Amino acid sequence: MDTNKQPGIWFICTGIGSQWKGMGISLLKIPVFSQSIDACTEALRHYNFNVKDFLLNIDSPMYTNIDNTLVAIIAIGIGLIDVLRSVGVRPSGIIGHSAGEIVCGYADECLTLEETIRVAYLMGKCFTESNLPTGAMAVVGLTWEKAVEFCSGSEVELACHNAYDLVAISGAKQAVLSMVERMKKEDLFTRVFDTGNLASHSKYMLLIYERVLRDISTVIPNPKPLTKRWISTSVKLNNNEQPTTENKEVLCSGEYYANNLRSVVRFYDALKQIPDGAVTIEISPNGILTRAVLKRALPNCELLVIATSDEDDGIQTLLDCLGSLRTLGVDVKNTESISSLITVPPSA
Repeated sequence: MDTNKQPGIWFICTGIGSQWKGMGISLLKIPVFSQSIDACTEALRHYNFNVKDFLLNIDSPMYTNIDNTLVAIIAIGIGLIDVLRSVGVRPSGIIGHSAGEIVCGYADECLTLEETIRVAYLMGKCFTESNLPTGAMAVVGLTWEKAVEFCSGSEVELACHNAYDLVAISGAKQAVLSMVERMKKEDLFTRVFDTGNLASHSKYMLLIYERVLRDISTVIPNPKPLTKRWISTSVKLNNNEQPTTENKEVLCSGEYYANNLRSVVRFYDALKQIPDGAVTIEISPNGILTRAVLKRALPNCELLVIATSDEDDGIQTLLDCLGSLRTLGVDVKNTESISSLITVPPSA
């Protein structure tokens, strides 16, 4: 790679399913990250939700509630973006997977920190307070066309087009589990993932559409348009490969996020917009998309993860990411300030 020319940097933001107990705790030693988590708590003071306490109390029964884990995932995304900003790393492209598009709003500077974390909180409450049918989601190793054939006539819906031969299905829990068993008998790859009994991107999301639209609109009073760097995965692309709606620009708004929940996640289409040689950084608690999708979908790109899995030290992963960026020719500033200031103890 030509080190005299900085490569394009793409942020890939993940959503529900990337959570794990203990996520973000080691990163609280980094002042920039810790301050971001504190700011998220302050933004949710009205709702009496302490983000740092939630991250630290891994044995709390609150960890089993999808509304709480959604807030934590988004807060970690905010903190990681703030760390990158503090060393001068900003994206030339942004893609979000499902609820990861909430983090995209922050990365694209359409949403403030306060707006971003409040969107996550209110969306989570819509999930848990609306008595939705018990749902499930699973990843299956099929092309989109084959998945359509396989699921035809069933109650299962195609929810996410993740890669050429990787699709997520969604629907009522028993219907999804029955479909998974059928696929296993065909020796197909399947994996049910933890959504807290939520069937995102299915018809059930229409049951909460109006509430999501109303509630989220209250915390985004002045919606801003998506910039060209944000490649939407919930708005269909036109022939010029840019997001479009009927006769108006796409706004980061309550309507956008309400539509996100019901729309198919067009992740595979969005990834096609990343040029060869670009550097992708997964903004996530665990790097799940890099392992499951990006390594196959982007063979000619540099793939980095700034977060951590439950088997690694988050600070080391972050420093490795920053070191790799420098090696790749990215103008990373003040990394010494991060490594030398890792002194904040992981406590509330």
